[in-house]
Amino acid sequence: MSQFRRFRFGLAWMGIAFLAVLSERSEFIAGPLAADKPLKADKPGDPPKGPPGRKQRAPAPPMKDLRLKDEEEPAEERILQALSKPTEVNFVDIPLEDAVNFLKEQHKINIWVDRQSLGDANIALDQPVTLQLSDVRFESVLNLILDSLRLEWLIQDEVLKITTHDGAVALAETRSFDVQSLLDAGHTPTELIEAIVQCVEPRSWTSAGGKGAISHSGGVLVCRQTQRVQSAVAMLLLELEELAEEQLEESSAGGAPVVTLKVYHTFEFSAEELAKALQSLVAPDTWGMKGISVRPIKGALLVQQTPHVHREIERILKQLLVHEHPSATKDVPGGNDALPQAPAKPGRDKPADKA
Repeated sequence: MSQFRRFRFGLAWMGIAFLAVLSERSEFIAGPLAADKPLKADKPGDPPKGPPGRKQRAPAPPMKDLRLKDEEEPAEERILQALSKPTEVNFVDIPLEDAVNFLKEQHKINIWVDRQSLGDANIALDQPVTLQLSDVRFESVLNLILDSLRLEWLIQDEVLKITTHDGAVALAETRSFDVQSLLDAGHTPTELIEAIVQCVEPRSWTSAGGKGAISHSGGVLVCRQTQRVQSAVAMLLLELEELAEEQLEESSAGGAPVVTLKVYHTFEFSAEELAKALQSLVAPDTWGMKGISVRPIKGALLVQQTPHVHREIERILKQLLVHEHPSATKDVPGGNDALPQAPAKPGRDKPADKA
């Protein structure tokens, strides 16, 4: 056999071997060849049987839709979870930027400072921060740091942004809160809105010249505010729901008095001190009864009491509104000394003593 014929003969055998391998690979990747009969299942719903002697593979998962922006929501969800985690800080005259970097590393989240907005507002990043707290929510620590500088935080573009108050207002959001359970518990939409407006950043609402707005429709509160205020509104509503559930459980056990839950704004007074004063001044024998309680929160009191006691509480709080004139509280049992005194404001003249 000539050398050329041996060469052609070798190429032919190589082609046959290649086609055999290709046939096996095609069946593995794409399933049966077009010439094969379609595989049938013995019963409806059963997977089709493959060629005898061959192990069946599990069906492939559906193709993931790459158009979904599923990278954004988990990042923002991690930030929300971090805001609720306990934090310990020991800041003593450290620059604001260093405090922010510490919190960034501690909670493993991205924090972005809007340097341009802070610069336009003449807020320097080297301003000293002093704060020493432990076992406090990260959100509360952040609020305490930013409050004194008129700064705000918000979550956007997968990061926690720190910007000015005006910058946050410009990025205000509209959110809805389902309050049907609170309405079923006896609250009215007007009471809930008044409680929120009075207790959560009172100066930020339209009624006080701000830009925040809130309304009610069909068991839902619709609120347009900054993210920080929205978070505070959610916390207040959660407190109210927890108290309503406790009240329902105690009432179902029997023996509990008919009580209602109201929120009272404490203005410049300490909520803790005011709660103690009310318990000693107003129906002191009732506070140990089932369903009766007072819970101080930031800037407000959550009070569960009978309608009669609520009217007495309202009377006392109205007198506190005119704390510039202490004589207005002379008819309150216990006198002025029984009530907490509001901190003096700089520049305010001290009222003249009575002759």
